[in-house]
This record gives sequence, C-alpha cells and structure tokens, in this order.
Amino acid sequence: MAEIAAGSSGIHANISKQAVLPRLKEEANKSKDVNTMSNNKKTQKESRPETTQQDLRLYRELLLGDLYEKIGLERTVELYTQKVKQNHFLLIYADEDRRLGETMRDQLETEARKMKHNVSVVGPWDVTPGDIISDVWERLSFSSQKIVVLVSRALFQNDLLTYCLYSMDVSHVTPVFLEALQYKDFPPQLAFLRCRNGKMVHDDLWDLTSFVRSLLKHYDFHNHLVREIKTLKSTLNFQRNLTRDRHNSAHTHSTETKF
Repeated sequence: MAEIAAGSSGIHANISKQAVLPRLKEEANKSKDVNTMSNNKKTQKESRPETTQQDLRLYRELLLGDLYEKIGLERTVELYTQKVKQNHFLLIYADEDRRLGETMRDQLETEARKMKHNVSVVGPWDVTPGDIISDVWERLSFSSQKIVVLVSRALFQNDLLTYCLYSMDVSHVTPVFLEALQYKDFPPQLAFLRCRNGKMVHDDLWDLTSFVRSLLKHYDFHNHLVREIKTLKSTLNFQRNLTRDRHNSAHTHSTETKF
C-alpha cells in the first residue's frame, strides 16, 4: 500500500508485522505500557538507545496501518492530522515581528534536519481565511509540545493574541523578549511571561542559531512519540468498539427480524 501522507511524519502502512513485532513485544514486556517509557528521569534521556525511538516509530506506523484497515486512507489521514499528530513547536508573534518569526521557523527545520529529526513547526501561517482565529490558536497550542512567544510591544497591542496566550498552558511557553520591557509594560493577562525563563534578543549575547540548537537539544523526542502512540491507541480502541457495537446491533436486529 502507498505511503500515508500524514504531515511530515513519513508514515507507511505496509510494514511487515512479522519483522518488527518481536522487538515491540520485548519492549512492551519491559515497560508494560508504552506510556511508561516517558517516566524515565531526565538524566537518563541521553542514554536511551536510538533503536528505542525506531521501535516507537514502527509501533506508531503499525497502529496507523491497523486504523487504515478499519476506516480507510482518507479518514486515517484526517484523524491523524486532527487528533493524533503532535506538533513540536508553535511560534507566536505579532505581524510586525514576522521576519524574525519566519527566520526562526526556517532555522528550526534546518537545524533539526542536521540532527536527523523531522520537526513540525506551526504558527500564524496556519490561520487561513474563514477560520475562527481563536479556535485555530487553541487547537495549535493543544497539539504543540513547545510554545515559543516573541514578546514585544506590538504583541501587547494585539488583543486577540493576548487573549489566546492567556488561555494556553504556560508551562509549555518559552518567551523571547525582542526589546527591553518594564513590568508596567505587560498587560495583566500576560504578566506570567515576566516569570518565565526567557531569552533577550536585545542582549549582545543573543544568537538565533544557538537558541534554536538549544531548543532542539532539550526537546524530548522520545516522549513526543509516546504521546502520539498513546493518543493513536485510544483512537484505534474507539474505532474497534464502534465497529463491534455496530456488528452487535446488526446481529440483534437480524435476530429480531427472524422472530
């Protein structure tokens, strides 16, 4: 079967189960549940063997293959894109700061490829005409593991972005301060940004490439896969239960008709 074109994940559904299931079962017996893999201490992250992430990718693709067999290619891509796929980075900035935002996006994608990672970076370019903007930002923030905010006075003037930021999970936010700001400059909704450990662009030590490399270095790609697999397993179980309920309902109806 052809490759499932679901974003940038490069997912294939025609994987030989016989080739990978022994390794996956061995890994599952060690962890009991794939989700427990994410509970390793941060100090152990660097010691994780590369094969573990390879197995996770294969496991994800096997689950997608099972989903494809149940609901078809088009619906599988739709569910993966809307419900399962986790974005690596969400960039938020005012239109006046677009140049730096777009440069940061390019750098993230370029540096990630050098590290042999394929990252998904989302941002203002994902808002299209006709969208309910607040809904788009809510969806993007919910599905993104890291949120990078370019903080400037121009951002403070954008009431909609200010509102959306206020509603996001602040633990995922990394602020990048584009100018020197006093406490009084921050709107009350964004006061939390003052307490986040951010970077100062106006500092002579600021270097975009170094900042991007640091983001990628500290990103937990292992846990990223675990999150996708956990969501995909829930989606697949839901579809299985739905199919079973429909079968039972049809069988009951057939039995009643006979009588």
